[in-house]
Amino acid sequence: MRRPTMLLILTVLALVAPAAHAAQHPAAGPDLAAIDAFVEDRMRRHGIPGLALAVVRGGEVIHARGFGADGRGQRMTADTPMFIGSVSKSFTGLAVMQLVAQGRIDRDAPIRTYLPWFEVADPEASARITVGHLLGHASGLSDLRYIESLRLPDDATIEEGARDLRRAEPVAPPGSEFHYFNPNYAVLGHLVEVVSGQPYADYLREHVFEPLDMRRTFADPEAARAAGLARGYLQAFGVPVPREQPFRQHGLPAGYLMSTANDMAHYLIAMNGGGAFGDQRVLSRYAMIELHAPSGPGGFYANGWIVADHRGHRLVQHGGTNEAFKTEAMLLPDDDLALVLLANQSTLPMALFAYADLSSGLLDLLLGDTPASPPFTMRTLGAVLGVAFLIQLAAITRDAARLPRWRERARGRPRWRAALAVVPHFVTAPVIAIAVIAALQAWMGRGISLRQALDGVPDLTLMLAVGFAADLALGGWKAMALARDRGRVRAG
Repeated sequence: MRRPTMLLILTVLALVAPAAHAAQHPAAGPDLAAIDAFVEDRMRRHGIPGLALAVVRGGEVIHARGFGADGRGQRMTADTPMFIGSVSKSFTGLAVMQLVAQGRIDRDAPIRTYLPWFEVADPEASARITVGHLLGHASGLSDLRYIESLRLPDDATIEEGARDLRRAEPVAPPGSEFHYFNPNYAVLGHLVEVVSGQPYADYLREHVFEPLDMRRTFADPEAARAAGLARGYLQAFGVPVPREQPFRQHGLPAGYLMSTANDMAHYLIAMNGGGAFGDQRVLSRYAMIELHAPSGPGGFYANGWIVADHRGHRLVQHGGTNEAFKTEAMLLPDDDLALVLLANQSTLPMALFAYADLSSGLLDLLLGDTPASPPFTMRTLGAVLGVAFLIQLAAITRDAARLPRWRERARGRPRWRAALAVVPHFVTAPVIAIAVIAALQAWMGRGISLRQALDGVPDLTLMLAVGFAADLALGGWKAMALARDRGRVRAG
């Protein structure tokens, strides 16, 4: 009984909120010039090469603009396609909820009701995982024990990705804990295919993209490239570094759709407008309330959206982070406002700090507040790391120059002591790398592969790689020197 009661309450709030809001906020709307100036300032401070955004008020796109360059020799525009990362999950959640509204899927049913072959490494969990568990990231699966990108080729199908979960070991009983896990939404994408009888991309095109007039939104990277897909970038030492964005077919429902600021604005109009865009409707008003209603552990994740709060205003949002792109989709339902930004650069520090700064500041401006100054910028952080890298190179050069002196001192020491001094050269860098990855995993509560670390923190990765290579070279030289000296002693 709790779900219908909660949905009834939310329905009442959704109906009365716009009237209450109208009395609180001026009719003039957001200061669009201030938004543009803020974006340009933050792009300069954080070193972002290109960005597009769109602002929605009510059922209207009141502002859409590109900033910087697309990496292909053109200016960024509001019609430039970019990868939208995990914002793709909201489309998958919408597709599932459309089928739920039609009575073709039961959220509370085990996923085996529709995919009888579905299994994970635990037989009991395999039988208990429901559609709702997958929608709310409460399946009990986690990339702490299973990282799909390490197991599957990029061209593996959505179904192959779902079937490979038979090797995934749960970290908690289904329904008991929240663990953000991309393959949950790969399974849901295949569920859409099986129940609808259509490929995932075809279903979205017919039931979401076309009704919402999203003509430049793609599930195929070749089609997106033909339409002017932006080039992606990493950032190392505060400088943009081109990076060809991978496309993982099996991860499409979780993180590999491509869209534009203008198209995403149409989507946000429907999300804020009770499922309607013009005379088209992708979901009933009541079903839209359920779409944005949190379920499961934590009480904040809702079918591809995160329900939160920004300075006392209800916020429904989801970010998307690919290797070389970043997207933020943000709804302020009670204020009848929404905003989307898409950028063609991403790293882990940028996602955690630069884009958090951008998103928070843009929300402030939407609500008529003044954004806070960032505690630091990515250019400053890049400069600090650049200086640290130069110091590291200088230290390596110094150590190399001291090798002959080290050899002379080692000849006067016991052999075991000299050999022991060589060991750190072979273990220090790997221990640091393992410690960094373990710390990131503990901090984020998610598994991180070496490949993700390379893309996520490329400058730190370079510093670790150079340090490791230097240690191996220095350690190798010392080991060979000890061996040669010992051989001469024996020969003497």
